[in-house]
Amino acid sequence: MKPLRLLLLCLLPLPLWSEAQTAAVRDSLGILRRAEFHNAPLATLDASAYESSPAAMLYRYPVSYSTLRLQGDLRSESRPILQPEGDGALVGTFRADSYLRLDERSVVTAGASYERGRTDNVRWNSTADYRLLRPFVLADSVGGDLSTEEYAFRGAYVRRDGRINYGIGIDYRARHEFRQVDPRPHNIVNDLTGTIGAGFSTDRSLIALTARGRIYKQSQEVGFFDERGANTVEFLMTGLGNYFARYVGGEDQSLFYKGKGYALSLTAVPSRTCGWSALLQYERFSNRNIFSELNYAPAGRLVTQTLSGSVARRYERGGFAVEGSYELRQGFENVVDNGETADYRILGEFAMYRNRTLRLAAGGMVTWNRPQTDYTLAPSVGYFRTSADYPYPKREIALSTAGAGCDLHLTRHGQRGTLRATVGGRYAVNLTRHTLLTDSRLDPDIGAMLFDSVDRMTADAVELTAALRAERELRRSLALFVDASWRPGIYMDGVRVHLATIACGICF
Repeated sequence: MKPLRLLLLCLLPLPLWSEAQTAAVRDSLGILRRAEFHNAPLATLDASAYESSPAAMLYRYPVSYSTLRLQGDLRSESRPILQPEGDGALVGTFRADSYLRLDERSVVTAGASYERGRTDNVRWNSTADYRLLRPFVLADSVGGDLSTEEYAFRGAYVRRDGRINYGIGIDYRARHEFRQVDPRPHNIVNDLTGTIGAGFSTDRSLIALTARGRIYKQSQEVGFFDERGANTVEFLMTGLGNYFARYVGGEDQSLFYKGKGYALSLTAVPSRTCGWSALLQYERFSNRNIFSELNYAPAGRLVTQTLSGSVARRYERGGFAVEGSYELRQGFENVVDNGETADYRILGEFAMYRNRTLRLAAGGMVTWNRPQTDYTLAPSVGYFRTSADYPYPKREIALSTAGAGCDLHLTRHGQRGTLRATVGGRYAVNLTRHTLLTDSRLDPDIGAMLFDSVDRMTADAVELTAALRAERELRRSLALFVDASWRPGIYMDGVRVHLATIACGICF
């Protein structure tokens, strides 16, 4: 409970500070009108360009807006889409976010959150942040439910002096995962990111350069408390069903993940609400897997490089966006000596695992304004391709999918409230599938998990969306809101998925 008390102490002054610091610059808009600037569907169209640089945040919204919210998220799958992520989850979150315009030339953004929950039936993964660290994770065939706890703080400041914009931001996240039955992982994550950006402003746009640095640490222990001994063994996976045979064990394991990364980006955004925006970003993250019993010698190294970009055009009543990313994920395995001198020297490093992923997406929005009612239509298309290979034993997986969808947003404006309803759907179809996982070295249980994951990722699927948001003004600068959404999904191989969210809170 200590993290929660610390979070509350940080959040208590927020409403008062917001009133004191921004009352003079909020102009005459009421809370419902300010909420519309921040929550309208069009506000998400070019979000990636603004969020990439603190220097660009000065132009994202013309008015201040803050929220305090309680939220619950539910995920349920009839069979797991990915076994390392479980077949369900229930998470509760308390979150605060603020975008505060101090004056015409400066903005502060701040946020804090605390979440607690449970992930059900996790197998073949005992490590936190699976998507970041895969494939180098500890894994076992038994698994079970994982309890999770996470708190995060974030903040940024941007100022314009003459034609120059400059900003700085910081994000910190701490996460705790554990299980109270064998095997018992106990994972503690500390993740710190710092960002600095500067740009040149004209009357119509801002062009900014941004640099970001990241430090990541995770300590992991997996214990077996049953007096009869371990009920499984732990594998340190290296990709496509391979693992470090030297470190397989049915006893307590202690492992550390130490990572660092950086990102460089070039951003262009309009200095008004409408206009062109663009983003080009390169990101690199490197992580080492360190065993304590090897005198802290790294067993392997993961390097992930991502090149991403987007272009968007926003009009008063619509717009469009195109974005894409290419990710190269490489796993390097170390040959470590037998430690006769207690030194455990690294004798060599070999590049073994490679995963390449391409994502492309395009979408648009158009809004029709009628008396007291707005209609927004948002079609989208996407393409996804990924391939992974391992040289010895030779193993390969490659697949690609394409999808299309459309959402319809209806917003009803009243004197004391706003109601927004959303309905939509998406369909994804598999285009290609290739697997080479037939060598005799492949463990049968691990092989079954791999084929199950490929089956889910290549199955045609339908996803529907239904959402509702209601805002009720309590006074001119304060409103109560309720959010709810439901996203059922159907895979053509029979798997059913349900994602649901419900939230309530205040905005001011």
